[in-house]
Amino acid sequence: MTDSIEAPRKVEPPDPAKARAIREEYGWSRRRMADALRVDTSSLVRWERGVMRPTGRRLDDWATLLDRMARGLDRSA
Repeated sequence: MTDSIEAPRKVEPPDPAKARAIREEYGWSRRRMADALRVDTSSLVRWERGVMRPTGRRLDDWATLLDRMARGLDRSA
């Protein structure tokens, strides 16, 4: 029996302008999204402006939430 270790999933940071557009189209304020991600609103502002990129768990959480929002906005799916 061999143990296999799965490589960590690499998550690419979302395009900042697209991330903001998805959030706004979904109807969420920056504060609401920051609260959902458990980060300061100022961090989210920097992410959406492309000044800073989240890493690790925060990146995973942000990308996952944006993906769910985008899927919710895609009425054709």
